[in-house]
Amino acid sequence: MKGEKARLIIIYILIAVIIGLVGYLIYNFFMNTNDENDDITDPAAITDSIITEDCTFEVTSNDYSTIINGQTSNICGGFNKLVINDIVLDGKNMDVSVIYYNGDSINGNNNAGFYIDDKRVVKNASKKFVNHIGVFDNKLFIFSPNDGKPNVVVYNSLGERIYDLETALAQAKISDPAFTELAKTNTSLDTTLKNSSINSATFNFEPTGFTFSTDAKNECKVGEIIGSTYSVAFSGNDFTLPQFVSYVNCNS
Repeated sequence: MKGEKARLIIIYILIAVIIGLVGYLIYNFFMNTNDENDDITDPAAITDSIITEDCTFEVTSNDYSTIINGQTSNICGGFNKLVINDIVLDGKNMDVSVIYYNGDSINGNNNAGFYIDDKRVVKNASKKFVNHIGVFDNKLFIFSPNDGKPNVVVYNSLGERIYDLETALAQAKISDPAFTELAKTNTSLDTTLKNSSINSATFNFEPTGFTFSTDAKNECKVGEIIGSTYSVAFSGNDFTLPQFVSYVNCNS
């Protein structure tokens, strides 16, 4: 009997030790996890913290255009904050700024981009990723001709996004007339109008609308169709769907 009691006591002690060890391991795991999470810093905070007062500039729209067109000698290398001080919509001076990276390469985890009322509305802003701006009909247009997917987004005086070309095209599912014609001999060609099929160099903005042209990126043979030209009209918060204007022919 005494031997059995001794064995039971030893078993209970071993069970207690095992439970205690498992509990310690679980506790230690969660403590280490929390410590690791505490060390993770928001990339936005990293970017903000390295933009010094010396690298924060108040600029006009013309100054901004000069900078993004390559005249960067008067700003800092690396991250800059450009406060654009002359954007006025419906009589209201807008809080518009750009976190701009003046350099050849940039880490993907950064806070660069275009801001309205301290909220980022367009990601990325650097020598390689350019955002052009314009004010038409009391609306701020931001044109980004980058990465082979040019886009246009528009904001009103309340800081609300009222138009996004990429979204409008995705919803409309427009069949490009030129691509439809070309698909008769090239069945692999996607005939749907997308921002990836637009030639970014063809955008033209006017007070009441803008135009752009597609490009099938086929071998260019003089006189042959290579794409279509479209127009978008706007008034207030209303934008028309892209309307076909004409075919684009190869001229070279």
